[in-house]
Amino acid sequence: MATLRSLAMNALRLDGFWSITEGQAALAHDIPGLLALLGWQKPAQVLNSA
Repeated sequence: MATLRSLAMNALRLDGFWSITEGQAALAHDIPGLLALLGWQKPAQVLNSA
C-alpha cells in the first residue's frame, strides 16, 4: 500500500502538484487528465478498407 501511495505522490509532483489534496481536487472529475498523468494514450484508430 505504501508503494502505491508513493507512486501516486510522485506522479502528482511530476505534474506540478505539491499538495496531495490540491492534486486530488484537480483530478477528481477529470478522467482524461488523470489518464494523461499516468501516461495513458489513446490507441491509434486503424481504418480497415475491405
